[in-house]
Amino acid sequence: MANTTGETIFSEGAETVINDTSTLTVLDGAFTAAATTNLSITNLESRPFLDIAGSFTFAAAPAATNKSMSLHYRFINIDGTSDEPAIDAEFEGHYEGSFQLDAAAGVTTHYFLLTDVSAPKPSRTVEVYCKNNSGQTLTAFKLAVTPAGYNGAA
Repeated sequence: MANTTGETIFSEGAETVINDTSTLTVLDGAFTAAATTNLSITNLESRPFLDIAGSFTFAAAPAATNKSMSLHYRFINIDGTSDEPAIDAEFEGHYEGSFQLDAAAGVTTHYFLLTDVSAPKPSRTVEVYCKNNSGQTLTAFKLAVTPAGYNGAA
């Protein structure tokens, strides 16, 4: 069936890897920045939603239920070059969602997809952080973002 003129259709943009690290040490309860690439109009193509694919590797398998890796934004360049405070135990930034970890025995690398995460407005730029709530030490992670939205059919 052909699209009707003026009909709303779903569209995705190009995937951007915003972090890909093979060695690090992030203790349980600590934040790590996915600062390889910030999210901005350049890589989000002015689309309002994001799918964020994540892979997380831990020194040991998370053993308890209700463990997660949470995603947080820190707005930068909000007044010229002035930024929000650095994300830490005092300022956790803007919570955007969580990757729920599986407590399956022996699993040290976990793969997840967060869908329909709100993208920052086109005039804003954010740094992306993850908070390790796994109960284990995070040793590597990768985040890839795919912007999405709706357009009118021609």
